Amino acid sequence: MNTISSFQTGILRQISGGKAEFRKNDIVYGKIIDITGDRKAVIQIGGYKLNAVMDAPIHESGQYWFQVKSFNLHDSMQLKVLQKAEEQAETSAPPRFLFDILKEAGINQTKNNVNHLYRLLQEQPGISRENLQHTLQYLAGNSEKNDEKMMSSIDFALKNKLPLTPVILGSLYEVQDNETLFVQFKQLLKMISPLGEEHPLQSLKAALSSFITLDFSRESSSLGESLSILQKRLGLKGEISFLQQLGKGNESHGNLPNHEENLKLLLLSASANQSDSAVKEKIDQLVLKLNGQALLDANQGLTQHQFMQFPLNYGQFQSDLSIGWTSKKKENGGIDPDYCRVLFYLKMNVLKDTMIDLHIQNRIMSLTIYNQFERYDSLIQKYGETLKETLKHQNYVLSSLRIERFHSAENQHSQFLSQVMNRKHGAMQGVDIKI
Repeated sequence: MNTISSFQTGILRQISGGKAEFRKNDIVYGKIIDITGDRKAVIQIGGYKLNAVMDAPIHESGQYWFQVKSFNLHDSMQLKVLQKAEEQAETSAPPRFLFDILKEAGINQTKNNVNHLYRLLQEQPGISRENLQHTLQYLAGNSEKNDEKMMSSIDFALKNKLPLTPVILGSLYEVQDNETLFVQFKQLLKMISPLGEEHPLQSLKAALSSFITLDFSRESSSLGESLSILQKRLGLKGEISFLQQLGKGNESHGNLPNHEENLKLLLLSASANQSDSAVKEKIDQLVLKLNGQALLDANQGLTQHQFMQFPLNYGQFQSDLSIGWTSKKKENGGIDPDYCRVLFYLKMNVLKDTMIDLHIQNRIMSLTIYNQFERYDSLIQKYGETLKETLKHQNYVLSSLRIERFHSAENQHSQFLSQVMNRKHGAMQGVDIKI
């Protein structure tokens, strides 16, 4: 059985006109919904219902794994039954054919490799043999890393048609790291401070110092304007026009970092000229984390997704501000502040992990705050009217405010990143407060 060839062009594809397309040796997961003959049935694969002829008599409906023997849009597809899903579920063992796929791909048939392959087949609509091999090699070569974050990186890359290279997957992994940029900047600055006087290191020291010492509480410019400049200094593209509209202020940019070279270029230069392996590893980790931010950006027709994370120093408060948003695309490519959704994440000294989910439709806002703080609702009751009036001055109407808890009391930052990477938001039970 040459099942590995099924990965040459994908498991399930869609062609123009919304029709399904399969190729010989594709492996598909489908449901037999009607047995119409000894070896004939109507099956459902994804959103498609198709007539099929099996290689052997079928006596029961249900979920099956199939191998495509032939497919024609104007005729029944020919299928080979690999295994009934219920049989696998009863034994809690992965489908037997996965071992054949791994063997023919030259990948060790370890429990982890089998489980990873099974998960990919279930969650991905299609994967090539090349991508399969890259994926399993990446997982096997990084066994010390967090398994869920690695799989999230692979899932995101496949769904967004990104190359499965070590740099791409490493960037998507590092952007999920819970350690803040602020802490990582301080760690790197401490590591390179005793080193030589080479120009790349001196420039990098100055850049890191400026980010760490910049105090937003003393800046005259608005938060949106400040973050827009920081974004450029970090070496990231785009603008924060939405935030600028919410908080317009003095045009002065005060003491914001103003280096001729952005931080990412300085990091790359320092890495290329660095002989200390520990320092180089830390620099490369930061580069990957910054790259990961850019990879989370995506344009899908008239919709755009963007993500940014910034070191934030505000008086005695030091952390990162993370922002992810989805919006209609304006003619100039910018964010439409009238129709968008914005996710904010910030870990504060007293309120701790806080995520804000903001929906805007025609400048009408609905706001959800996720937090484990017991008295958050009383704070909202106290300051709700002030918030409503402040937004009113910016021509926004706050229709409702909702207080909710995170799904779990732990790993709140990971829950936030999951929302950003999956482009979706699951409902949680909470409290509505009408404004």
